[in-house]
Amino acid sequence: MPSERQRPAARGCWTCKVRRKKCEPNVGGVSGCKDCTFLKLECHNSTEKPIWMDNGTRQQQMADYLKVQVKKHAAIRVRLRKIRNLAEGLDESSVDNEVRSPRALELAETHTTRTSMPTPSTASSSVASPRFNDATQLETNPQNAGDSLAQSPPTIETIAGNEPPDIEPSLLTSYLDYAFPVLFPFYQPSVFEGGRAWLLALALKHPAFYHNIVGMAAYFYCAVPVMPGPAHDTCVDKAQTELQVHMEKAVRGVQDSLHRTTVTGVQHSLTDNVHLLGNIVQLVNFEVAFSSSQGWQIHLSAAANLLLMTIEHFGDGAAGPAMSVLIQKLRAGIPSNCSVWSPDQAALRFFTAMLIHQDVIASTCLQERPMLSAHYHEFLVESVHRDASSDLLFLEDFTGCPYWVMRVIAQTSILAKWKIDAKNAGSFDVFALVGRGSITKQALRDGQAVLDMDENDAYEYISPSTEMSPYQPLESILARSGIVRSPNSSQSASHSKIRRIWACAAEVYLITVMSGWQPGNDLLRCSVAQALDILVTIDNPSWLRTLSWPFCIIGCLATPEQEEAFRDVANSSGGLAMFGTLRDALAIMEEVWSRRHGYDTETWDIAYCLGILGHSVLLV
Repeated sequence: MPSERQRPAARGCWTCKVRRKKCEPNVGGVSGCKDCTFLKLECHNSTEKPIWMDNGTRQQQMADYLKVQVKKHAAIRVRLRKIRNLAEGLDESSVDNEVRSPRALELAETHTTRTSMPTPSTASSSVASPRFNDATQLETNPQNAGDSLAQSPPTIETIAGNEPPDIEPSLLTSYLDYAFPVLFPFYQPSVFEGGRAWLLALALKHPAFYHNIVGMAAYFYCAVPVMPGPAHDTCVDKAQTELQVHMEKAVRGVQDSLHRTTVTGVQHSLTDNVHLLGNIVQLVNFEVAFSSSQGWQIHLSAAANLLLMTIEHFGDGAAGPAMSVLIQKLRAGIPSNCSVWSPDQAALRFFTAMLIHQDVIASTCLQERPMLSAHYHEFLVESVHRDASSDLLFLEDFTGCPYWVMRVIAQTSILAKWKIDAKNAGSFDVFALVGRGSITKQALRDGQAVLDMDENDAYEYISPSTEMSPYQPLESILARSGIVRSPNSSQSASHSKIRRIWACAAEVYLITVMSGWQPGNDLLRCSVAQALDILVTIDNPSWLRTLSWPFCIIGCLATPEQEEAFRDVANSSGGLAMFGTLRDALAIMEEVWSRRHGYDTETWDIAYCLGILGHSVLLV
């Protein structure tokens, strides 16, 4: 008798049978069939016939129910397509009606070397951009831009309307309490830093940010089901409506802010620049989670340009790293001996860290130099040099990836760009490649040696956010009460696994750039095996979601015998795989595996694999 896994593929699932449709199984070990997955129907594929398959009343009732569900999800797909079109700037009618000045193009084009794509409306200003709410009182006329920037901060009532629906405050708080910690599991600011309170402060002050996180929360609960059944379907319908409404308002709010900034200039207000930076990075986060194909490139470039122009204006000529200078200018009356970050300071720190991470990962698929690579020393510092009083960022506290690994990835991406340019110019020299790559290779070896030492010595990493904290007694009380993690608990063994996976992926990336596409390379095979052995031990779905890039890089070089283990890792994240890029990473790997025996060593590399689905995927 065929197994339960094999039999449905042979005779089709019961859902397709009652719908009288052809049933095709999903590829790559993904459960269910293609039709049910696409239509978001429950795929009844057990060997035992369901009780409603009675050739009578129950079967007809199920058929009618499925018809309703298909129509409902078709309407949902239309709504989502509208949001995707808006987010990607594909609304040609709005583009045709734009009146754009040279200054309006400055933010989206200054410093831009990454893409030659034309800048759509979502990455630039829109003079005729509609208001997202009359209550916001945001004007786009140049003569009123300065006045609009000085308005009093709105409340939830003025953002959402005089009588906000109950669902909006619920989505806002659920994003802060549940969705945000799942999406950014390594970012755990302590009590003495002010926790995550800055998110609420920004949401209450800035309509675009408010609408963005409410929309993100709505999509989170659509993509990650809370519970099955009719109640969930009703919640999904409502959340889909909220998603469309709020993301349209968020995108238009970013358009308005970009326009005002291009009119007044980045020198007008540092706080306005920080808020705009946060709005754009949040929009990139949404586009990535939503699998919006190319829109993220435009917005990521705009965010990087904004940060570069901000440090150029507000940090130029000042003593010390740019991050310290900007942090001090954002102190906003807070005493110098106060350890709590203001909302603007916390926002700058968080979104700068996220942007640097996104910029480096983007460079690996776009085959371009990271836009911020010349400024890492202005923002980041190694964890081994941590100082609780420093304003510089410890990248690992935000993304889980150590700074030294991210720097190796960035240097490898720069090396890959040099290699391509040299080949195109006919001046490629393998000895020059080895010479350039040896510096990055040594940096990788040094980092791995420290990692080995830390693991052997049972090194306990304590976040600088808790080290020397004056509020440790309070944090200890909260930890013992189960409210926060212990300030002295670093989860060092688990965090060491995350560091090792990133280091293995960086090594695989460097090997492919230095030696070409050689899946049989012994050192490469060792790194893939080591990383896979660690991956299968990670049972935290939110951590797995943040490992999309290393998971994909390592998986693309997997042997046929290792494929099923990688599928199991992806499927172990459960419903969270539908939110973010873990599913995209697995799709890339499946396509690479299917072409394993026909690859061209001259053209295949990591960037080729990351674009194998027909578009570049940002795996963050």
